[in-house]
Amino acid sequence: MADTLNDTPFIPQTVTPPEKPLGMVRGLMQMIANPLHVWPRAMYENPYHGVRWIGRTFHYFRRPEHMKAVFLDHPDIFRKSQFQKKLVGPALGEGLLTSEGEHWKFQRRAASPAFRIDKLRELAPAFASSAEATVERMKAKAKAGPIDVMAEMQHATLDVIVETILGGADPNFGFDRIATTVEDYIQTMGKPDMLDMFGTPNWVPRPWGGKGRRAAEGLKQSAVNAIERRQKSGEVAFP
Repeated sequence: MADTLNDTPFIPQTVTPPEKPLGMVRGLMQMIANPLHVWPRAMYENPYHGVRWIGRTFHYFRRPEHMKAVFLDHPDIFRKSQFQKKLVGPALGEGLLTSEGEHWKFQRRAASPAFRIDKLRELAPAFASSAEATVERMKAKAKAGPIDVMAEMQHATLDVIVETILGGADPNFGFDRIATTVEDYIQTMGKPDMLDMFGTPNWVPRPWGGKGRRAAEGLKQSAVNAIERRQKSGEVAFP
């Protein structure tokens, strides 16, 4: 199938999953480089797959009813791991992805109305506008050579976040600056390291921790600034 920019056949990148769990050393190295190379083939083929690795059991679910049981029906039994909280907590705080118990239930109830189908339909124009702008940027850049698709997808995602969640375009938001901050966070605190794999407590200093914390604070402050600007402007939120 040809892509939309030229007639060159488009073949997306993929990974070949291992037939069985990797050994500890190789698995740790692959987990740090790219977790997709660690997930075994059975995880993609079975409704449920559990594997014991470096002293802990990892559970993989694929069916909606299983996910409902974990996230909604029995959140008191299936607790969020410290590993997950460490990766996303500094940027998201006590949000839906990190909170538990009554606090999680409160946040879920508060956020639920925003995900009703009628509300999502109201946001469709913002999604479409971002997609159209992304296509135009990629068409223009394709004339000069290969395109960094990851950067374009980050740009599109930030466009939607600013327009729908933060209430409209902020001239001071600075996509390039925010994209760099996001990349700093992902490369430091947003990816597993060797200490995480062995369950080292989060209070143990990491050499890269300072850069990651600064990135997380930068993201939070950018969001706060955009929200305050919108509130002061008195403009009507999208749509």
